[in-house]
Amino acid sequence: MSRRLLEGQSVVIVGFPGVGKTRLAAECLRALSDEDAMVVKLSDVRDREALASRVAEVAGVFRSPASSGAESEAHLLRMLASRGPAIVVLDGFEHLPRQADELLRGWVRGSPLSFLVTSRRRLECDLDHIELAPLDIVERRGWSEAAELLRCRAQELAKVVVDEADRDAVHALAKRLDGLPLALELAAARLSVLTPAQLLTRLDKRFQTLDGEGRGLAAALETSYGLLEESARAVLRACSVFRGGIPLEALEHVVGEERDTLGPLSALRAHSLLSVERSGDRYRYSLSHSVRDFIEGREQDDPMWEVARARHAAYWARAGEAESSESPPLSPEIENLRAALAWAREREPELAARLALVLSAPSLGLPYGDVHQLLTLVLDAAPLQGRLYAELLFRRGTVRRFIAEFSGAIDDLGRALEIAERLQETALHADILAGLGNAQSGQADWAGARRYLERALEVRGSPAFAASVIAMIANTYSNEDAYDRAEPLLRQSIDLAEEHNDAYTEAFGRLSLGILLVERGTFDEAFAALIDSLSILETSRSVRVMQARHLRAVALTHLARVKQETGDGAGALTDYHEAVAYAEETGVRRAEAFALHGLASLLLELGELRAADDRIRAALPLMRESCKDVEGALVALQGVLFALRGARADAERFFRRAEALLAAHKRPVFEAALQVLRGVDPADTAFAEFADVRMAARLRALFADARESPPLFVAHDASFFRSPDAAEQVSLARRKSLRAILRVLVEARLARPGVPLTVETLVSVGWPGERILSAAGAERVYAAIATLRRLGLRAFLVQQGDGYMLRADRPVVLHEPRA
Repeated sequence: MSRRLLEGQSVVIVGFPGVGKTRLAAECLRALSDEDAMVVKLSDVRDREALASRVAEVAGVFRSPASSGAESEAHLLRMLASRGPAIVVLDGFEHLPRQADELLRGWVRGSPLSFLVTSRRRLECDLDHIELAPLDIVERRGWSEAAELLRCRAQELAKVVVDEADRDAVHALAKRLDGLPLALELAAARLSVLTPAQLLTRLDKRFQTLDGEGRGLAAALETSYGLLEESARAVLRACSVFRGGIPLEALEHVVGEERDTLGPLSALRAHSLLSVERSGDRYRYSLSHSVRDFIEGREQDDPMWEVARARHAAYWARAGEAESSESPPLSPEIENLRAALAWAREREPELAARLALVLSAPSLGLPYGDVHQLLTLVLDAAPLQGRLYAELLFRRGTVRRFIAEFSGAIDDLGRALEIAERLQETALHADILAGLGNAQSGQADWAGARRYLERALEVRGSPAFAASVIAMIANTYSNEDAYDRAEPLLRQSIDLAEEHNDAYTEAFGRLSLGILLVERGTFDEAFAALIDSLSILETSRSVRVMQARHLRAVALTHLARVKQETGDGAGALTDYHEAVAYAEETGVRRAEAFALHGLASLLLELGELRAADDRIRAALPLMRESCKDVEGALVALQGVLFALRGARADAERFFRRAEALLAAHKRPVFEAALQVLRGVDPADTAFAEFADVRMAARLRALFADARESPPLFVAHDASFFRSPDAAEQVSLARRKSLRAILRVLVEARLARPGVPLTVETLVSVGWPGERILSAAGAERVYAAIATLRRLGLRAFLVQQGDGYMLRADRPVVLHEPRA
């Protein structure tokens, strides 16, 4: 820009209020070191004649009061032309009408002057326009541009150092403030009395918080608003009800089909109040947070603003219900749908229910936890009835299955079933029965699941529906290890799905077949089936986003198992980690449990015992609530972990617990694997090549010949202990604090091996009831631990992080008193 001015060109800096146009112009003059430049402030100038007078005043040109306006303008132009090359800054041109643009055009053409103009609106003259964008708010390697400005100005204005501890809050502030330098400056000043996190919570009242009683961001926006015609204000009001972007078709509906939208949109764009971004073959518009909050604060009591909100909600309900492969995808409109639902929930329950069904559709890809929350808000908000109520209950019941709320799922689906039967809604009735079957599967009631699924087939026998339900029935047999009954059903399901072009059911069927083949040890065919399933999920547009992510997590888990069994440990590790990430993203707890289970088994094989322990601990609660029939297999891995650490007695305790858990369910393959882990030949040799049994044999080989470490003996009340290296026991009978600390450490070692106790816990146990400063308490604990180590526990008692524990890889035996 400086080079253009030196070459005699003129430039217009255009941009949003507060974006830094005036500051950029000043920096440009400073860079040019031009002390002769004329700077003309136009904030109080409102017409063409006043513009000419202000420029003449700054330039020192006399204007005769007897001259007409045209004569005065011609005289001013001659005087400007006679000055030779120079730079004139016209700051704040947006206040002037279009006639002033013509006057500026004449000065540019008729004089050697270079004009540097700042304006919020685009000028109607053939000058180069440089659009000044807000600062970058995207985090890359360091701080974003906007965050860096806020950080630096806080130090200069508020004398506050913003460090790494405030990084997240500062970046969130920069985003909420749209990267606007003026807003960031105002925020920096507030950091003298508020932390970044506190300031962030107050941005719902951004103008009151940032401006105070001064003229700041709100005043700048009020000026821009005052320059708009009424039609542009109406469109701006309509724009303010959108969130996350504004599609043209939706905006036209909110404005009203009979009113012009394009002209006012152009005006808003010209005044730098509206941003435009191209998305494919369409434009998408947006308002900054500051503009939107300003309009809401100004218009929310206007009945027309409420009308705009109602039209916005109605549009998105219809758009969602009419969604097809030909219509624009709704996934970019999640924030608009949320805003519409928030409005409708308090005013129109039926519209809110329709919006909730749109927003919770699998195609939008919301995590299941979020879907459950929004459906619950709508169901609890107002009484509903009929098919709409049944659909909401069915949708929530389905989601509850995925997040392992099985009793709630069965309750929702049961209530939905009553309504569907009464209304004779055949398709919905069948879907609900299938959902109840899957809910029973989640509780490992395979026979009960089949009864519901078979009823679903009786109600609705269409081939496409049958393909899906047959695969579900097959999986109930697979989960009883009845693979000979499951496999032909799965192949039948795949054939039906292919015949009727049902991509999701085909992917589901091939995935289920792949899992079955993995379990049976047919790894090459399993690999092909799993890859086919993933390919369908990745290429088919008909498979919905969240369904695809859910199935992808399951497929990757079993691909990892294939790689683990065929010697590709590195590939298996990658797939397991990716499967865990997909499962966490979707919130499907059963899928996450299986991925963690598989990852833990691989880590045990690799000798990464600490990492395996962490995964087992994370998987256990998920297994207990979402797949009880597999919990015993995971507890068996805990036994392997302790066996690998040399604690064979502890390992056997876990193996006995695993045996008890497996006895409650028909899982002969897991029972055979447990027998192998315990060094017993399985009663049924037919499972020898099954994946779980093969893995058990490899794990058994890792610890079968290892010597067990000698145990630490501790009295039940910790009154004495004997370490394996000592001939005599050590008495703690007269050392009350040491005895209490050792007792709680032993209890923790037996109940939660590998989990340290905090210093605070040890202080409360060792010196109960005493008021001790934290530093003094830490000193006492340190002294107690040092004493216990000196007395013989050095090999057992370790520090981990900020806490202490007895090592999980050294056995501990609690000495019970004789009866």
